[in-house]
Amino acid sequence: MAKKKGGKKGGKKGGNEKKGAKVFKTKCSQCHTVEEGGAHKQGPNLYGFFGRQSGKSEGYSYSSANKKSGVTW
Repeated sequence: MAKKKGGKKGGKKGGNEKKGAKVFKTKCSQCHTVEEGGAHKQGPNLYGFFGRQSGKSEGYSYSSANKKSGVTW
């Protein structure tokens, strides 16, 4: 059986909060905000992201493909 890519390194559980915050700040925050009621940028505000169906953040103009994808984050 082939190994899955992107697995956890060295058996560690969970992510690294400090590294994740740095990645978000340098890459994701260019397009997204995360505060409740935060503005949309190039991408939608991510507050309440998990458990939300794709294409459903009020006030953001999604592509029709995104709206129809049926993905629940």
